[in-house]
Amino acid sequence: CILRTLLRNPSIILLDEGTSGLDSKNEELVVEVLNRISENLTVITIAHRFETIRDYDRILVLMEGKIV
Repeated sequence: CILRTLLRNPSIILLDEGTSGLDSKNEELVVEVLNRISENLTVITIAHRFETIRDYDRILVLMEGKIV
């Protein structure tokens, strides 16, 4: 699904646990590609694992429904 989305050349991508169904090796590959292509677009990711978003420019943390 992520590849099909990228082929449409969007300006914004919203991922809700987009790599949750992947093993750690494949997740790393997808995150690497997203990091490379995100220079030209905005990627908003909802993730539970920090490794998925560690290279993002801005990280917001929700706790009890509030940004902390």
